[in-house]
Amino acid sequence: MLGLLERDSFIYYNIKALFRKLQNPMTNEAMFLLVTQAETFLEQFVSQSQLLTRTSNLLTSLLATQQHHFEQANNCNAEVTTIKAASDEALEQLVACENNIARWQSEIEALKEKVRQEEAKMEKLAAVAIEAQKVKLDELAREGIQHYSDGLAVQKRVEHLTSDKEMLQRKLVSIRTQYYQFQAANRKPPSPSQQQP
Repeated sequence: MLGLLERDSFIYYNIKALFRKLQNPMTNEAMFLLVTQAETFLEQFVSQSQLLTRTSNLLTSLLATQQHHFEQANNCNAEVTTIKAASDEALEQLVACENNIARWQSEIEALKEKVRQEEAKMEKLAAVAIEAQKVKLDELAREGIQHYSDGLAVQKRVEHLTSDKEMLQRKLVSIRTQYYQFQAANRKPPSPSQQQP
């Protein structure tokens, strides 16, 4: 019965209808008890199978959500690295500008114009390197930390559902084993007419 039900879940309604037909005033007490026990096994199996399906679906969904959060955190980290590299390069250029200014100030009066141009360039680079990049870095760092935190929050639920899934699978194995033991214990030997070749 459970094997048929695993292959085709719609057979559940046919089996329930058969049990209802067998549970009538004409059914002897022993048969009535067997039908009631088989019906209990059927209900337990269907209930646990449905719970396992829901748990598996929820676990799959949460794993996808967790993966998405971790991917977003990785994307934020990559962007932070790119922006930091650009900022570091701008800072290196700033240092180079300062060195140029120091060298040109020691030269003759003709180089003063170059010094003024380099000072203007230095101010622009300093603004880009320090202000604009700092705001974006802070924003991306906060976003990356939030995605990572969200991914860790989902982890606890994933672990809980994984544990629930394992427990439900064990219950189904136990029910199936009990059912087959019950089926074997209550199987009638073939009648003499059925044993003829």
